[in-house]
Amino acid sequence: KIQFVPEDIQLVGNSLGESIVILTGEHKDVDGVNWNLQVQLILTENTKRIKVSYRLSVDKERELVAFRGTEIYAGHKSSREKKTAALFPGLEFLEGDEASSNVRDAAPPLNNKLVPHPYKITVPVMAAEIQKSVVGIAWDPLQCWDGASQHLSAVFASPNWYHQERNHLMGLFLPTVPDWVDENKLVAKNPYQLKPECEITMDCEIIADGNATILKAISHWTSAYGAPQPLDPPRDDEEELLLSRHGFMHTVWDEEKRQSRHCVDWESRNEPGFATLLWYDYLIKKSEEVKQRVVEIAEKTIAESDAGGLASRGSCHILSGEFPFYYGHLDAAIGYYEAEVQPILESQAEDGSWSFQPSSEKTQNLGKAGDVVLGTCAANALKLLKHARITGNKTSLEAGKKALSFMDRFSVPRGAQTWECPLYEPDILAAAHAIGAYVEAHEVFGNKTYLKRAEHWAETGLPFLYHWHLPDRPGMQFASIPVFGTTFYTHSWIGVPVQWNGLVYAYYLQRLNRHAQDEKWQQVAEGITVSAMYQQWTEGELKGTYPDGFYGFCTEGKGPHLNPEDIMVNVYTLSGLDPGVKTAIAGSIHLSSGATPQDFTVSRSGELKWTLNYAENESSHTLIMGCQQPPSQVRSQSAEINDDTDNSAFDIPQVDNLEEVTSGWRYVPEKDAILIKQIHIAAEMQFQLLK
Repeated sequence: KIQFVPEDIQLVGNSLGESIVILTGEHKDVDGVNWNLQVQLILTENTKRIKVSYRLSVDKERELVAFRGTEIYAGHKSSREKKTAALFPGLEFLEGDEASSNVRDAAPPLNNKLVPHPYKITVPVMAAEIQKSVVGIAWDPLQCWDGASQHLSAVFASPNWYHQERNHLMGLFLPTVPDWVDENKLVAKNPYQLKPECEITMDCEIIADGNATILKAISHWTSAYGAPQPLDPPRDDEEELLLSRHGFMHTVWDEEKRQSRHCVDWESRNEPGFATLLWYDYLIKKSEEVKQRVVEIAEKTIAESDAGGLASRGSCHILSGEFPFYYGHLDAAIGYYEAEVQPILESQAEDGSWSFQPSSEKTQNLGKAGDVVLGTCAANALKLLKHARITGNKTSLEAGKKALSFMDRFSVPRGAQTWECPLYEPDILAAAHAIGAYVEAHEVFGNKTYLKRAEHWAETGLPFLYHWHLPDRPGMQFASIPVFGTTFYTHSWIGVPVQWNGLVYAYYLQRLNRHAQDEKWQQVAEGITVSAMYQQWTEGELKGTYPDGFYGFCTEGKGPHLNPEDIMVNVYTLSGLDPGVKTAIAGSIHLSSGATPQDFTVSRSGELKWTLNYAENESSHTLIMGCQQPPSQVRSQSAEINDDTDNSAFDIPQVDNLEEVTSGWRYVPEKDAILIKQIHIAAEMQFQLLK
């Protein structure tokens, strides 16, 4: 063991305004071999990071078992060594006195994350938050340390259970896992042959931010090494549409039962959400085959589940209840939405929460019954607030608002996948649902506090995403780790992306991005979507689907193989064609449509005006709630004025059955709902509702 004591210290400056401290030392071992070490510390006047560079060389060949660079013992010998949070992206997301490498989320030896494989680290940074300060280390994952070998080994223990000390251990060392060092070991099993003609180097940046929270560690990494950018997709949008169409029409289609499957070879069922995406396909490409499949799914759903079944979520991860806004039967859909939220309302606790209730004997050991985390609340809050946004339902609105008030106490996303994952492990799906819930609330209330909370949950999702990739693995960039833990304690997800989780997060990032100050969230969503496209199968029996798990550090897709819903929802939304229900709100009146509403106003006399954008020669479906009485007249006209279009306004007829006409309106008194169906003689149509 060699410990260097600096023999020379120099302080120099440069033209960049940096101050550089250079420490050099030399040591002669028992065999007479000279070891030379140089350490440079580089800082600027207002920096919150210190650049550190190590250079080690010998004058004769030696075997190196461990070269320790930066090591931080945060809180060492302090009466305030307790952390408020700690982060090691891809592996640990801790708060309070939680310990790293905990058996709570993974059975031994899977729990041990002391020295992980470098490919398990999604963002190469580790940090602890103590007394409102963040300290840690950031580094470049692809740096070459001997001219050929890449990656550094990282050690993390918070609190420092490895040395049994009252501090938090974070450090970097060489050589690298797994070629020389076994995972969770701090010395090489196969010594590195250090040669005199080959200097080894180790560079990193030490974070010392005196007024920050733990999520600032991600910002420090991107500031030092650059924010990750979406890669060029493997195909353009049209090619992606055709590939995913094949997935819907053939790969996950049960030809015998004439139904869809969520995954290849699973049981089939009617999937109105898939029909929504196929309808978008039809609107773009005008394929009659695709249109007929949409009609077939719709008619089979109505025959087996009544018209309300068109509003069912089915197997979709993102879409939920959109299809009637494209196909019709909105009157039945309203009833379905109310029935869907009723058990959510009834199961909500007085404080606004929902607790973990094991669904089976198999899941009862995943957490303590009655415990509450973000993931037990966020999905329900999202459903209630989406219902309130579309329908104006006050009961759902108040219950959703109460849920968000309870959710404000959480800081780490957990527990959204308790059908198989332990309740307390960090979970990107919980972050996704929380973003969605707070964005829905912001869109109803216009309260920027909700938007700030949505942005917080967006930030918490970033540690789950690979911010780097190996050159031969483009699908690794923005691949999403689902949980920092396991399934049933024995199947680890560390280093194994599950992209559908990331795609749900990506969609709600896009919803958030509409209200954000910059395009950051849109870029992240695009990166996640492009990663999924690289994972998607392009040939054979799996064509158009993508794997549930991306194993072998992003080299091997394993089943089950999922339908392309999550990919296509994001592809369409990225191109400005969100298949979700669009809502405009004026006072207490909510107008929702599959078309895009604009310029929605209510006059003092109660007259409503709005514009809808939709596909030409197709019928849009619109729901208006909160008018309290039927209109005397509903009128429409083309918003486009040209020689080929009659721009005069015309009355939309009041009818008893909207499904039998191309245009008409109907009032449903028991729901205080106005339903309007209108064929678009032009893409943009203007509407007027008179009392």
